Amino acid sequence: MMADAKADFIRIEIQLGNTMLNLARTELKMGDLEGAKKAIANARNAKSSAERFLAKLMDAPAEIMNELVRDIEDLEGAIREYESL
Repeated sequence: MMADAKADFIRIEIQLGNTMLNLARTELKMGDLEGAKKAIANARNAKSSAERFLAKLMDAPAEIMNELVRDIEDLEGAIREYESL
């Protein structure tokens, strides 16, 4: 059960990162570069948190680990799209 709670926490961090990237897109459309930068920084923080907790998740099934790793990699790729800001 503990592995489920940890995996859920990681999923929430990944969702938070994606939400922050959506906010960054909105901020950019509105011309608010500083707001976009803050949202991207928050997305990076969420990704870092997910990675930290993933390293502590030892007892989860391989399919869950693979899912989480893939989702973190997807988030990282999405964050990279904003490296020029």
